[in-house]
Amino acid sequence: MDAGELRVGGYLSRPEQLVRVGEYQDTSTGLGRVLSVALHGGLQANIHLDRGIDIGDTWYKGQLISWVSPTREADALQKPTEFQWLERFNGGLVVTCGLENVGAPIDGHGLHGTYSHRRGTDINYRREILADRVVFELTGTVSELRIFGRRISVYRTIRLESSLSGAKITVSDRVANEGLSPEPIAILYHVNLGAPLNLPGTKVVVNSKSYAPREEHADIHTPEVIGESLDYETEAVYEYLGFEGSAGEATVSNSGSHTVKVKWDRENLPLFFQWIYPSKGGWALGLEPSNAPMWGSERENEDRGMRILQSGEDFETRVDIEIE
Repeated sequence: MDAGELRVGGYLSRPEQLVRVGEYQDTSTGLGRVLSVALHGGLQANIHLDRGIDIGDTWYKGQLISWVSPTREADALQKPTEFQWLERFNGGLVVTCGLENVGAPIDGHGLHGTYSHRRGTDINYRREILADRVVFELTGTVSELRIFGRRISVYRTIRLESSLSGAKITVSDRVANEGLSPEPIAILYHVNLGAPLNLPGTKVVVNSKSYAPREEHADIHTPEVIGESLDYETEAVYEYLGFEGSAGEATVSNSGSHTVKVKWDRENLPLFFQWIYPSKGGWALGLEPSNAPMWGSERENEDRGMRILQSGEDFETRVDIEIE
């Protein structure tokens, strides 16, 4: 039965029957506070409140959708430097990168910045039972605040929707400069997919005209069809070019699993990258809407191609992940 039929029929005593939320402290890996959310229709997700209010392990109808990293320790670092970010990259469905850098370390800023190592505050959530689906919605804040310096806040909303026919996850952010000086802002959403959704033969379709690799790879020649796993540590990264319209869309599918669509508003996330980690024991696919470049001549400028946010100014981003 749909959620609405269960409600109208009087078969529910409490909304928790259709939207179950549990909070626990992850002491085994150091993740900190975790919300575990299970919705009628088959969507389940963990939300990491002490790691940027990002989304961890995610299942739909019993199948794991997100990628699980080979790293085990997950406690946040005070300020990740150089490539330390990789030591605490535990995977999960959405890992947010920034706000001072995305891409390789540069000018004293570590790989992919510090956002995902910051603690969420002002956490609130609600449940809603609609005619054809159930909804869980969470709000919270992740801040980068300094005396005599940069004061940036990200006001995040995560919305989970689940029905008998599909599921949708939305991450919406309002990024605000609450300091007195203009500040450069980089933000990238690392959407990570693993097996059994991501397997050899999985297809990736993006609504762009072309793509270009960060560097040529001897064993990976296209991002459009995932190849076989490799016996050595390696990666390939592509940038997609020539989008048409205001919306971006990337579809990942294989015949034996679900189909996942990642959609984003290109007004404030104009760039899109794809990460392939084909090594055995690693094996990940990353889809990455971004507002800043990860390589190229723009990185040589003072602002490294990032958006300059004036004092009192803000902008909004949105990423939708649809699962069928």
